[in-house]
Amino acid sequence: MAYSNRTDEKKAFNLQFDRRSEQMPAQAREVKHHPSSVNNLLIQQLLERTRSTSLLKFLTSDLSGITAAVGKKLIDRLGSSFDADMGPDEMDDKQITRLVQCLRSTDNLFKSPDGG
Repeated sequence: MAYSNRTDEKKAFNLQFDRRSEQMPAQAREVKHHPSSVNNLLIQQLLERTRSTSLLKFLTSDLSGITAAVGKKLIDRLGSSFDADMGPDEMDDKQITRLVQCLRSTDNLFKSPDGG
């Protein structure tokens, strides 16, 4: 980077930053959302862009800390209008609201977001 002062040549300077390394760090991974921190809008957006074909796969792949066993327990708690094999695109607004309520009210089912 060069700076030249038109009125006084003594104030002109040139900066050069040497590289400390030629190796770039690995690209950061996207962090999944913790189930207790989601809201209706976020779940709706996740449902729209998921590649999962079933609700159980959506819960285990798009949210953090949900295993297949935990996902099955969660679907059982949601009620009879939910099925592990139902497609994420089949969910209506009431079902999304019920899912969010269940995700937020379920204590000790998910791992803590701080890793503890």
